[in-house]
Amino acid sequence: KKKKKMTSVEATVPPLQAYDYMLIVLPFACYWGTCVIFGTGRYLNLLDQFEIQKGGYDDPSKQKVSRTRVVVTVMAQHCVAMTLSMWITSLDGSCVARELPGWESILPQVVAGMLIMDTWLYWMHRWMHVNKWLYHNVHSWHHRIYASYCYAAQFNHPVEGFLLDTLSGALAMFLLDLHPLVACGLFCFANIKNVDDHCGFRLRLDPFQYFFQNNADFHDSHHRMQGLRFNYSQPFFSFWDHIGGTYKEPKTIRVD
Repeated sequence: KKKKKMTSVEATVPPLQAYDYMLIVLPFACYWGTCVIFGTGRYLNLLDQFEIQKGGYDDPSKQKVSRTRVVVTVMAQHCVAMTLSMWITSLDGSCVARELPGWESILPQVVAGMLIMDTWLYWMHRWMHVNKWLYHNVHSWHHRIYASYCYAAQFNHPVEGFLLDTLSGALAMFLLDLHPLVACGLFCFANIKNVDDHCGFRLRLDPFQYFFQNNADFHDSHHRMQGLRFNYSQPFFSFWDHIGGTYKEPKTIRVD
């Protein structure tokens, strides 16, 4: 039998290496690693005094879905996202030989990536609240958790997981032609901050909560019944809420 000849495209695409797989897996490892830190603090009762909604984590009236389902759903979403990332990355081949740009290019790209992700997520998130069908059939999954906790940060309906979490990062990566290492750093930062925003603790010395208005207090206010139509921004800045007229001071949203 004659061996099938490789096309010129197939012959020039370098296979993925361990380095490529590491860049794909690392953002998800950062998500769960951050969850372990907050989860350990909660388990050992080290953070009880900082809890935003006192006793909310164990209050059945504020937790409408089991923690087991939350973990399984988020892990399944991550497995799908990683598989998709590996397939897309394989089309271009390994990035080992791709030259990393200088800091004068990386920093503007990271800022632009943050703005792209924020813009996409704000308007998609807002749309899912304004559209009654989308809210009741898709986004309400996330709001079954009234008192946020770390590993529920990306507990979403699969459709929302793809439209918001996956597409926001993909848009930033492809529109800016980010080097995979730069994209990995941006996604690691986004995932760590996303978990921090959902941790359920008010930690004044936490740099994510100290330097960002869009923080745990901000997002907790959105999960309360009175805050469902406010504070949509995620994961970095809150400027779209100010521009879009949906910003509300978190301390004014306290009673459910």
